[in-house]
Amino acid sequence: MANTNLPIDSLEFDDIKNNLKTYLKSQDQFKDYNFEGSGLNILLDILSYNTHYQAFYNNMLISEMFLDSAKRQDSVNSIAKLLNYIPKSKSAATAEIDLVYNGSLTPGENGFLPEGTKLSATVGDTTFSFYTTQSYQFRPCEFDDIGNATKWIVPDILITEGEVVDQEFIYDGSLDCGQGFVIPDSNIDTSTIKVRVVDENIEDYTSSSEWAKAESLTEVSSSCKVYWLQAGINDYYEIEFGDNIIGQEPANDQKININYIRTSGAAANGIGQYDSAGNRTFALTSIGGSAVTTGYEAIVKKPAAGGSEKETTCTTKRQAPKSFQTQNRAVTKDDYTTVILKDYPSIKSILVWGGEDNDPPIYGKVFLSAITDAGIALSLDKQQEVKNLLKTKAVLSIVPEFVDPDFTYLLLRVLYTFDQSKSVTPKESSKAKVRKTIQDYTDNVLEQFGNSFRYSHLLKNIDDTDTGIISSSMSVFMQKRIDPRYNVSTDYTVKFADPIAVNAECSGANVTSNAFVYKDNFTSFLDDDGKGRMRVYYVDAGEKIYTDINVGTVDYSKGIVNLDNFIIKSIPNDSVLRLQACAIGSDITPETNQVLIIDELDQDSVILQLEEVSTPNDVCWWSDICQS
Repeated sequence: MANTNLPIDSLEFDDIKNNLKTYLKSQDQFKDYNFEGSGLNILLDILSYNTHYQAFYNNMLISEMFLDSAKRQDSVNSIAKLLNYIPKSKSAATAEIDLVYNGSLTPGENGFLPEGTKLSATVGDTTFSFYTTQSYQFRPCEFDDIGNATKWIVPDILITEGEVVDQEFIYDGSLDCGQGFVIPDSNIDTSTIKVRVVDENIEDYTSSSEWAKAESLTEVSSSCKVYWLQAGINDYYEIEFGDNIIGQEPANDQKININYIRTSGAAANGIGQYDSAGNRTFALTSIGGSAVTTGYEAIVKKPAAGGSEKETTCTTKRQAPKSFQTQNRAVTKDDYTTVILKDYPSIKSILVWGGEDNDPPIYGKVFLSAITDAGIALSLDKQQEVKNLLKTKAVLSIVPEFVDPDFTYLLLRVLYTFDQSKSVTPKESSKAKVRKTIQDYTDNVLEQFGNSFRYSHLLKNIDDTDTGIISSSMSVFMQKRIDPRYNVSTDYTVKFADPIAVNAECSGANVTSNAFVYKDNFTSFLDDDGKGRMRVYYVDAGEKIYTDINVGTVDYSKGIVNLDNFIIKSIPNDSVLRLQACAIGSDITPETNQVLIIDELDQDSVILQLEEVSTPNDVCWWSDICQS
């Protein structure tokens, strides 16, 4: 009897073809038939390919219908739209400057620094542009003998990285479902979008009314001048308007102007810091479209930070259901986290805890701590923006309060053995590769609330960096940084993220510091006596001369250092007092709002030593930390 069953358990091409052959061979008409040497083989190939293609297409079609299995960005965006979630665009970095003008005439038009004033910053071979997003007023700050202003200043200017772009469209009111407009730019920062519907008989769109972004249907009436933003296809965003029922509809043939900033995202973070020559990088380029070359000085108050990249597909798949779950309100801890991250994609990590969980408990409050992509605390301006956002979404009686992250900096002293015969990488070049491995570990694991430093994990990553690395070891130290009050008697308390080792190997002291000028005008240092007391000393001919043997206490088990009535007059070649301590264990686990970080801008954070032969680590080559 002929076999009428055709296996369908595999959809691979070869399996499909073999199954078809087996089926045909079981039929009386094809007994002893040579399939390989006949034209029927070609037909079997076509049938198999067609079946394979159709199966693949159907599988992809079904997979792209569900958020968990979807792979294409367009599919994920479409499903997220059903959950009222908009994937995050790139976010432009912002910096804060003071702009000083040396001259006797009032700069700008009528003393104003207009919106759109341009500054530039060159880093390596790349030039970044920064713009003001509002107008500012100059004010005189220096005068000559007869009272004429000779110097002008605009303080606290916020500048945003990117390029200002204008897109213009014509509204077609004849379409049945209204008209949407695709913004053909994958580098847009959607938070900077300004939509204007140009009024009749007005050529200058800036004089037209600006329409607001709609957040909720319940808040929109038929007369509201609003637009909706949504993720479209091809990694673009779309703008839609109302229908005169929910939101006002533009008139037929009315001009639509969409203004936004095209940004470089995270690449601009850090611009404005001192370069290797000790110079700042900002320079004023134009005011009101007119080129500027002399007379102006940009004084950087806060380097560029807050730039971020476009949300990934994986992030959208994770955040969209959470956003839908919150229903645009903040009640639980997860609600707060989701609501904030939805509007502030530049926040890398956020921690939320209720007042009842605080130490000591403070009821009626919710505490928040946030870290940006740049690895710093959220600015005061951004904190206030978040608080204002939460006022509309949180329980009325609950007051949000920000707490700065408590950073503990890790200092690594890495010794690794390198066998040149096992690698094509020159031994000296291997240091750059190891340093990159450590920085990747910092970016991916540290700088986030609740994440621990795992000694063995990092060592494995270092060993896997290059085939020439045959072994490695590492010593870990903790550092806290204090912003001092100069020439004022002050109490300081710092808490390390781990207990402090007592009588640590190779260490003359368990807690040490960088140099500072003490109240007696000596360039001095701090250390402890191993019994819980902090001391001040200076160095004379290689000898420690103690000038104060009781300036504070150390609680080794809790990792807490107290300095009492402590006076710092200055800190040579630094802006902070740095306290170093030997960690009691190899792994470090932070608590509450503590965060671990390896500062890539501090050249002393990671010190590498390369050995070409296996040598026991029996010398304290990291004594720069252990001893002062």
